[in-house]
Amino acid sequence: MVFIVNKVMAMKNYIKDVKKSIHTEFIKKKRSGIFIVSFIIGIIFPLILFGVKIYKHIIQDNVYLGIPKNYYFDVLKDILPPFAYFFFPLIIIYCASKIAQIDHKNKGWHLMETLPITKFSLYFSKYIVLIMGNLIAITTLLVSTFVVVFLESILFDLPADKIISFPFLDFLEVGLRLFVVSLCISALQYAISVLIASFIWPLIIGFMLVIIPTILLRFKIVLNWYPYQFFPHISKYPKGSEF
Repeated sequence: MVFIVNKVMAMKNYIKDVKKSIHTEFIKKKRSGIFIVSFIIGIIFPLILFGVKIYKHIIQDNVYLGIPKNYYFDVLKDILPPFAYFFFPLIIIYCASKIAQIDHKNKGWHLMETLPITKFSLYFSKYIVLIMGNLIAITTLLVSTFVVVFLESILFDLPADKIISFPFLDFLEVGLRLFVVSLCISALQYAISVLIASFIWPLIIGFMLVIIPTILLRFKIVLNWYPYQFFPHISKYPKGSEF
């Protein structure tokens, strides 16, 4: 019984330390622009596609294409490749390097380890901030995609083969897969950024890790186990598999 009580008290202390550390991280990151960059990356591609579609509606009439398809999900599939293949991994790499670099300055890591909080709270709080940036980017992408299609359906007459009903579960599944994969990629990039006391080198290493699948694909080599390959898989198979 005493053992259980001690464990519960220790867990409460961990939670308090994590909350304090997260609050401190928010103060440090106040002017870093990490969350703003995540928001911009999430919203920029739906806005670009919206502009393209407005232009197409102006210069040409809608044509009936045949098999009815959900228009919301079709637009999401058009937006996913640039986001998942390159820009989302890139924002993870940038944010991880930025978060670590703030504390690499003036030997901030050594100073923080002398504070009366656990090392777990110290390192995990920064990881949570990184994950929150990922969540902002994913949520912004999905919400802005919905808004763009909704506005287009109001402003223009869409072809008869376009199904205008929001596929909430399909959007949720894509968002969850992106988020789960981002947990792995963020952990790897965070570890690299903490170990290397530089802002540029973690960016270079992360960028090389991202483009390796593209380089190997030219030689018909697909590394299905490679963590950075998971984002392209989500883009290529947005509905996933039955499993």
